[in-house]
Amino acid sequence: DYVKVCDAYGAGFFYIPGSDTCLRIGGFVRAEYRFYGQSRARTALLPNAGWNTRAQNGMSTRARVDLMLDARTNTEMGLLRSFVEVWLTQDTGRPLDTSLRKAFVQFGGLTAGRAFSYFDYFTFGIGITNSYNLISTAFSEVNLLAYTFRLGNGLTATVSLEDPTTSNEPAIAPNLGYRRAYGPYGGLKSPDVVANLALSQPWGSAQVMGVLHDDYGDDTVRDDKWGYAFGAGVKVKLPMLGAGDEIGGQVAYGKGALGYVASGVWTVNTPYNDFAAVGGHVEQASAWSVAGGFNHNWTSTISTGIGGSYLHYDAPAGSTLADFSQTDVQGSIRWKPAAGIAFTAAVEYRKVDRAVLADGDGLIGFLRVQRDF
Repeated sequence: DYVKVCDAYGAGFFYIPGSDTCLRIGGFVRAEYRFYGQSRARTALLPNAGWNTRAQNGMSTRARVDLMLDARTNTEMGLLRSFVEVWLTQDTGRPLDTSLRKAFVQFGGLTAGRAFSYFDYFTFGIGITNSYNLISTAFSEVNLLAYTFRLGNGLTATVSLEDPTTSNEPAIAPNLGYRRAYGPYGGLKSPDVVANLALSQPWGSAQVMGVLHDDYGDDTVRDDKWGYAFGAGVKVKLPMLGAGDEIGGQVAYGKGALGYVASGVWTVNTPYNDFAAVGGHVEQASAWSVAGGFNHNWTSTISTGIGGSYLHYDAPAGSTLADFSQTDVQGSIRWKPAAGIAFTAAVEYRKVDRAVLADGDGLIGFLRVQRDF
């Protein structure tokens, strides 16, 4: 007969009639308009973005809908939560894409389903629009089974078993995603073992993380070797500069698990393999990255963000692959004239220096209009 407000979990929740479960319905509608430019080497952006051939797109558009359901119930054994998030996206020259971003159940310290990897920390940068994953840090939503131990005083420790083939990033084969950063992979035999130690305090947050990853070769290799990656990051609030101001960064290193070091590498143009087959054996590549960002709120309605990163890749010894480095710089300005509406203008630049092939760079400018609800 009526809907009762549930204020136990913040704004927007209401009791599902006839139950003690609180539900929040939310999401956003987003429109983007992008413009591209890159060097003739075509190494920095997607092959179909630029002005070098008549087949490439010098601009593109995007319409995206985000739908989110968050249901929570208090039980004698702790909070029971289920969360679902779905994206519907229409891009230039592509069919309608439906993406299951998140779908997980939480009960006490248990998280089961699809969620952000527990390795990830500096996700999307700070205030950075990240239109084309240009920043050289890793982020991914994957299927996982995790348990978080709450140690007190804002300190937590998590162990997570994660399926690297379910990464939401593009794949060149059905059994590959950015958490399996290409190479002659066979079938999935072992989950990635991720662990982190995270701290949340009034001044900000920090995290250290690591992962073990199985480089399991296909029939052309018939060999496997365990890879790894580790990293650390920190975010610091700066209220003395402005309400909501924040600065942060992270470093990461990996060998044979490079999808955890960086995700914004276009492998069609610049191979970024976890490993290669050399003499019938797995030879692993290594990489490291450093990234940082700063967000400043000039007024209650206008804010800016800047970010940058550097990635260095060392190809497997004895392989035909080549070393490269990648520098990314981004800047954005956002205007929020009213609650729930934001206009964002951004510029993103990438420079790729390759040891053997020609170097290249790329530039993306775009306007985003987003209404959150």
